[in-house]
Amino acid sequence: MESVRVALAERSYDIVIGESLLSRGSLLAKNMTGDRAVLITNDTVAQWYAQPVQTALETQGIAVDLVVLPDGEAHKTLDTVSGIWDALLQKQYGRDVTLIALGGGVVGDMVGLAAALYQRGVKFIQIPTTLLAQVDSSVGGKTGVNHPLGKNMIGAFYQPQGVIIDTAVLQTLPQREISAGLAEVVKYGLIWDAAFFSELETRLTRVDALEPELVAWMIRRACEIKAEVEEMQAKYGKVPGLAAVLVGARKDSQTYVRMKKKACRRLIERLQLPTRYPCSVTPDKLFAAMRLDKKVLRGQLRFILLKAIGKAVISTQASDEHVLSVLSQFKSEQ
Repeated sequence: MESVRVALAERSYDIVIGESLLSRGSLLAKNMTGDRAVLITNDTVAQWYAQPVQTALETQGIAVDLVVLPDGEAHKTLDTVSGIWDALLQKQYGRDVTLIALGGGVVGDMVGLAAALYQRGVKFIQIPTTLLAQVDSSVGGKTGVNHPLGKNMIGAFYQPQGVIIDTAVLQTLPQREISAGLAEVVKYGLIWDAAFFSELETRLTRVDALEPELVAWMIRRACEIKAEVEEMQAKYGKVPGLAAVLVGARKDSQTYVRMKKKACRRLIERLQLPTRYPCSVTPDKLFAAMRLDKKVLRGQLRFILLKAIGKAVISTQASDEHVLSVLSQFKSEQ
């Protein structure tokens, strides 16, 4: 078992990483206030992990209610979060309750928002069950829901009391979910840590050949990078978030950076990550969606580009025409 400290003064917390942590009720209990908890998950994750977590908490003398949400991004709405509040109010929970988010990024984001707003703030714990959530959404305090006009447009920053990452849960994930998490891990190396990227290139061979020790190392370093970014943002307010990075550039495209493209392509292809978007999506529609992104500032699109592997910069220089031209290059022909 290893831990990463996210140092945010009075909002600091630990990320604990290891195998078979869901059965360690004492680990969960130390992040709680009082002896009442509400375990919130979705109907897919519930069949695998709700009972072990609930039992582990009850062995610590904690009364646990279970709330099961529908699975899927389509349900990441205020209506679903309102259902969480309904359950809390019906049981007359006060500010001493602790909410526990058991699931992927959708569950974590919604539970975090529910905790931030219920009685002006109650404690919550993140137990991410996807690789993407383990290295991204569970760390950093971003919570929110979607709006018909934009993704994650309604939300708040609200830090958890702790994050518990059980690497054993990854065994039940489909390959596409592992790939989604690996894409985020590779991105951390590209924009922040060249040495980490180099180790990934050496140690990652196939998506279906991830040894437990490799997984734990990879998650730990990704969480350390995310924590470094969060701490610097809190201190200086000028560090860009871990935004999407465009890679595999054509040499004649000024929107992209010159970098070690062969190394990057080799790793992306080895991990079977997508390099094109579906032909059913037009560049115009994709560009329109980009303009609704939270990273747009004063009407300007901001891109995170690479000067070199491990060194990223913010750019607002690309014209609309050039962005559309680049997007067209990455459209699938099938």
